[in-house]
Amino acid sequence: MKLYIKNMVCDRCRMAVQNVLNDNNLTYNELELGEVELTTEPKEDQLQKFKSDIETLGFELIEGRTARIISKIKKVVTESVRRSLNNKLKLSVEVSEALNKDYNSLILLCHVPRLMISVGLRPHPQPLLQRRRG
Repeated sequence: MKLYIKNMVCDRCRMAVQNVLNDNNLTYNELELGEVELTTEPKEDQLQKFKSDIETLGFELIEGRTARIISKIKKVVTESVRRSLNNKLKLSVEVSEALNKDYNSLILLCHVPRLMISVGLRPHPQPLLQRRRG
């Protein structure tokens, strides 16, 4: 089972979540920024305790499909910004390829300026999609 966790942005966050996983006796195969692959399906009370414990540390369990996709977009953008000096791809292409989805469909899921600000970028002053007034 894969869990998605909001606000994991660095190795210290990973360590904090790892400690909570261990404290709750949840075994995992992989722990990355924003997601953890559990080896077994947790019991409902285990999952609720884990959710409560990570919330006290400032993290949040992401449960909706759209929220998970937005979280993945943030992860790709954050990683891209960190390695921006060697990046040859446009960010839109990188996000689209990483999520294996059409970029236009992804962009409609979230408010781009808010997403950019959350990863430390300054949005362009003109809105991405402008409505025509008739």
